[in-house]
Amino acid sequence: MKSITRYIIALAVVGGVCLLVLNRIIMPLYVGHQHARFLPDVTELPFEDARHRLELEGFIAQKGDTKLTDSFAPGTVIDQYPRAMRRVKPGRTIRLTVAERERMVAVPDVVGMSIRSARLKIGEAGLAVDSLISEYDQEVPRDVVRWQYPRPADH
Repeated sequence: MKSITRYIIALAVVGGVCLLVLNRIIMPLYVGHQHARFLPDVTELPFEDARHRLELEGFIAQKGDTKLTDSFAPGTVIDQYPRAMRRVKPGRTIRLTVAERERMVAVPDVVGMSIRSARLKIGEAGLAVDSLISEYDQEVPRDVVRWQYPRPADH
């Protein structure tokens, strides 16, 4: 019984040492962790300036999402992925979220449509349904829009 216990303890110690060597020495060499650089913060810069700065550091800038906002000038980088000051390998693609001006759209007329059709039409206009209120009416079929707010063509 003592020899089995010694064997298990020795196996656990050797396994632990192997995992430690693998994790601390072999894997960092394999993945090239020593070549990683800190990613600069390019938020609040114009997109072209941000792209130029990232390319100077050896990264690839890519325009990812656009966000409609009036809080930033159009074309300004408002977010980046990976986040700033993360260790990243050169050649990595950095996705930048760029601000665009909010635009006004006409509210479509969905009164008399089925709820499903109304949702689709509202989505096509770039809007979203905030809430639905159900009301019983003998003269209007179930799941048909009776009224809407904002009214059609409101901005």
